[in-house]
Amino acid sequence: MKNTLYSLLIIAITLSCSAFAQFDTTEPCSVWRQADERGTLKVYVRECDDSPIKEFKINDRFKGDFDKLVKIMDDPATIKILSERCTEARDLKELAFNQSIQYYYFDMPMGVSDRDVVSKLTVWKTTTAYKTLAESVSEDLVPLKKDVIRLQKVRTSFYFEKKDDGTIFMEYTGKTDPNGWIPAWVVNMVATREARKMVDKLRYLVQN
Repeated sequence: MKNTLYSLLIIAITLSCSAFAQFDTTEPCSVWRQADERGTLKVYVRECDDSPIKEFKINDRFKGDFDKLVKIMDDPATIKILSERCTEARDLKELAFNQSIQYYYFDMPMGVSDRDVVSKLTVWKTTTAYKTLAESVSEDLVPLKKDVIRLQKVRTSFYFEKKDDGTIFMEYTGKTDPNGWIPAWVVNMVATREARKMVDKLRYLVQN
């Protein structure tokens, strides 16, 4: 039971790899409240009127190759490195010079329905900043498979900025509904913990 909950929550968090940008939610939300701090990494949460699932934000600053970071983020397959459950990650359609539709599939443990999601990704780039925003969409480019649950409420973002001292500032924001029987309080309890783990993996990829 515990492993099943964690697997579903890891899906919710690692979907953020398909999207990296600062954004303002369209729903009324409370002010950010700091929930944790570890070195340069700070975690914030806030409540929004549209869902009992809290939105989280992680700020960090670390040394790394900014150009390498951009290449990592441009690759849809990065999510398969960060999530052991992700078995498919690919571009489906180009919409504009900075927008595309992407698809992700997650193979769940026995007894739990697999998940997938179709997401619209928007990317903004400069020589010193990289931003993206991803939101789930109802595109029918991939037929829904039998016994698979398609995620409908995904909105995630990252913002990276190259600093003069060789560090990279990061802001990671996200809120994802795993779409199923998991209580909101369980999602809120585990979500930020799993998000921190993903940030650690991402930092390792950039620095090695």
